[in-house]
Amino acid sequence: MSVRGAARGAPTAQPRTRINPVLNSSARARSTGRNPVVAFLREIGLPQYAEPLLQDGFDDMETLQEITDEHMKDLGMLPGHMLKLKKRLRDLQPSQLQQ
Repeated sequence: MSVRGAARGAPTAQPRTRINPVLNSSARARSTGRNPVVAFLREIGLPQYAEPLLQDGFDDMETLQEITDEHMKDLGMLPGHMLKLKKRLRDLQPSQLQQ
């Protein structure tokens, strides 16, 4: 039996389905509309980082408050935007974190 013949009769491996932790586009659109992180980023002029932050799990204000420089660099944030975000997070009142 040739290699070609064996390959024809061998079962083919099916591609494995991967679980994607990233929301699909319609679910993402619904979740970003009411998300306090998205609202905060819009308010401070950094809405372009909303989707990457949500995808990386920064989906509530308490978690966003704990963001590190390394996280922000990994997201591709510009140095000035990193400073702006950190300053605005420091300036938040405790009541704003409960949203």
